[in-house]
Amino acid sequence: MIWELIGWPCLIGVVTVIIAQLINIYLTRVAIRWGKARREATDIKTHKVSQVVESIRHLRWYGWQGVWLDRIMEARTKELHLRVIVSIWISLISFTNTFASGMFPVVAFYAYTVWAGKPLTVDIAFPALQLFSMLETALTDIPYLIVSSCS
Repeated sequence: MIWELIGWPCLIGVVTVIIAQLINIYLTRVAIRWGKARREATDIKTHKVSQVVESIRHLRWYGWQGVWLDRIMEARTKELHLRVIVSIWISLISFTNTFASGMFPVVAFYAYTVWAGKPLTVDIAFPALQLFSMLETALTDIPYLIVSSCS
Protein backbone atom coordinates (compact mmCIF):
# COMPACT_ATOMS: atom_id res chain seq x y z
CA MET A 1 0.00 0.00 0.00
CA ILE A 2 2.90 2.32 0.69
CA TRP A 3 4.24 1.53 -2.76
CA GLU A 4 0.97 2.64 -4.31
CA LEU A 5 1.01 5.83 -2.27
CA ILE A 6 4.57 7.12 -2.71
CA GLY A 7 6.17 4.70 -5.17
CA TRP A 8 9.81 3.65 -5.28
CA PRO A 9 11.02 6.00 -2.48
CA CYS A 10 9.44 3.64 0.04
CA LEU A 11 12.12 1.13 -0.92
CA ILE A 12 14.78 3.50 0.38
CA GLY A 13 13.02 3.42 3.76
CA VAL A 14 12.86 -0.37 3.62
CA VAL A 15 16.61 -0.46 2.89
CA THR A 16 17.13 1.60 6.05
CA VAL A 17 15.20 -0.97 8.09
CA ILE A 18 17.09 -3.84 6.46
CA ILE A 19 20.43 -2.23 7.29
CA ALA A 20 19.30 -1.77 10.90
CA GLN A 21 18.24 -5.41 11.07
CA LEU A 22 21.63 -6.50 9.73
CA ILE A 23 23.27 -4.48 12.49
CA ASN A 24 20.87 -6.13 14.94
CA ILE A 25 21.93 -9.57 13.75
CA TYR A 26 25.46 -8.80 14.87
CA LEU A 27 24.31 -7.19 18.12
CA THR A 28 22.01 -10.11 18.88
CA ARG A 29 24.76 -12.67 18.32
CA VAL A 30 27.02 -10.81 20.72
CA ALA A 31 24.19 -10.45 23.27
CA ILE A 32 23.44 -14.17 23.06
CA ARG A 33 27.12 -14.99 23.60
CA TRP A 34 27.24 -12.74 26.67
CA GLY A 35 23.92 -14.17 27.85
CA LYS A 36 25.40 -17.67 27.79
CA ALA A 37 28.37 -16.48 29.83
CA ARG A 38 26.00 -14.83 32.31
CA ARG A 39 23.96 -18.00 32.68
CA GLU A 40 27.13 -20.01 33.28
CA ALA A 41 28.23 -17.52 35.94
CA THR A 42 24.80 -17.78 37.58
CA ASP A 43 25.08 -21.56 37.63
CA ILE A 44 28.52 -21.39 39.24
CA LYS A 45 27.27 -18.96 41.88
CA THR A 46 24.21 -21.10 42.60
CA HIS A 47 26.39 -24.20 42.92
CA LYS A 48 28.70 -22.45 45.41
CA VAL A 49 25.76 -21.22 47.47
CA SER A 50 24.32 -24.73 47.50
CA GLN A 51 27.62 -26.13 48.70
CA VAL A 52 27.74 -23.63 51.55
CA VAL A 53 24.18 -24.36 52.59
CA GLU A 54 24.82 -28.11 52.56
CA SER A 55 27.96 -27.90 54.66
CA ILE A 56 27.34 -24.85 56.87
CA ARG A 57 27.88 -26.78 60.12
CA HIS A 58 31.27 -28.06 59.04
CA LEU A 59 32.34 -24.67 57.75
CA ARG A 60 31.46 -22.99 61.02
CA TRP A 61 33.09 -25.77 62.99
CA TYR A 62 36.40 -25.24 61.22
CA GLY A 63 36.00 -21.48 60.75
CA TRP A 64 35.97 -21.60 56.95
CA GLN A 65 32.80 -19.59 56.38
CA GLY A 66 34.78 -16.44 55.53
CA VAL A 67 36.71 -18.16 52.76
CA TRP A 68 33.53 -19.60 51.27
CA LEU A 69 31.74 -16.27 51.56
CA ASP A 70 34.56 -14.63 49.60
CA ARG A 71 34.21 -17.28 46.89
CA ILE A 72 30.44 -16.70 46.69
CA MET A 73 30.86 -12.92 46.55
CA GLU A 74 33.47 -13.27 43.81
CA ALA A 75 31.08 -15.44 41.77
CA ARG A 76 28.23 -12.99 42.43
CA THR A 77 30.36 -10.03 41.33
CA LYS A 78 31.23 -11.80 38.09
CA GLU A 79 27.56 -12.63 37.49
CA LEU A 80 26.46 -9.03 38.10
CA HIS A 81 29.19 -7.74 35.81
CA LEU A 82 27.93 -10.04 33.03
CA ARG A 83 24.34 -8.95 33.69
CA VAL A 84 25.36 -5.34 33.11
CA ILE A 85 27.11 -6.26 29.86
CA VAL A 86 24.06 -8.19 28.60
CA SER A 87 21.81 -5.25 29.51
CA ILE A 88 24.03 -2.87 27.54
CA TRP A 89 23.85 -5.09 24.44
CA ILE A 90 20.09 -5.43 24.76
CA SER A 91 19.84 -1.64 25.09
CA LEU A 92 21.89 -1.23 21.90
CA ILE A 93 19.51 -3.58 20.09
CA SER A 94 16.50 -1.62 21.34
CA PHE A 95 18.12 1.68 20.33
CA THR A 96 18.85 0.37 16.83
CA ASN A 97 15.24 -0.77 16.45
CA THR A 98 13.83 2.54 17.67
CA PHE A 99 16.22 4.58 15.53
CA ALA A 100 15.48 2.52 12.42
CA SER A 101 11.74 2.72 12.90
CA GLY A 102 12.00 6.50 13.25
CA MET A 103 14.25 6.82 10.23
CA PHE A 104 12.03 4.66 8.02
CA PRO A 105 9.48 7.41 7.20
CA VAL A 106 12.09 10.17 7.29
CA VAL A 107 14.28 8.51 4.68
CA ALA A 108 11.29 7.53 2.54
CA PHE A 109 9.87 11.06 2.60
CA TYR A 110 13.33 12.47 1.87
CA ALA A 111 13.66 10.23 -1.17
CA TYR A 112 10.11 11.13 -2.22
CA THR A 113 10.65 14.88 -2.03
CA VAL A 114 14.33 15.32 -2.95
CA TRP A 115 15.21 12.40 -5.22
CA ALA A 116 11.82 11.90 -6.86
CA GLY A 117 11.17 15.66 -6.85
CA LYS A 118 7.52 15.35 -5.83
CA PRO A 119 5.76 17.63 -3.36
CA LEU A 120 4.79 16.07 -0.03
CA THR A 121 1.15 17.00 0.44
CA VAL A 122 -1.18 16.29 3.33
CA ASP A 123 -3.18 13.72 1.38
CA ILE A 124 0.04 11.70 0.92
CA ALA A 125 1.89 12.38 4.18
CA PHE A 126 -0.75 11.36 6.73
CA PRO A 127 -1.88 8.10 5.12
CA ALA A 128 1.78 7.21 4.54
CA LEU A 129 2.60 7.90 8.18
CA GLN A 130 -0.23 5.59 9.24
CA LEU A 131 1.03 2.86 6.92
CA PHE A 132 4.60 3.36 8.16
CA SER A 133 3.34 3.01 11.72
CA MET A 134 1.57 -0.26 10.92
CA LEU A 135 4.64 -1.65 9.17
CA GLU A 136 6.95 -0.41 11.91
CA THR A 137 4.98 -2.33 14.56
CA ALA A 138 5.35 -5.56 12.63
CA LEU A 139 9.06 -5.02 11.96
CA THR A 140 10.01 -4.12 15.53
CA ASP A 141 8.31 -7.15 17.06
CA ILE A 142 10.70 -9.58 15.39
CA PRO A 143 13.96 -8.47 17.13
CA TYR A 144 12.25 -8.28 20.53
CA LEU A 145 11.33 -11.94 20.21
CA ILE A 146 14.99 -12.72 19.65
CA VAL A 147 16.14 -10.50 22.52
CA SER A 148 13.75 -12.18 24.95
CA SER A 149 15.73 -15.39 24.53
CA CYS A 150 18.84 -13.59 25.86
CA SER A 151 17.25 -12.46 29.11
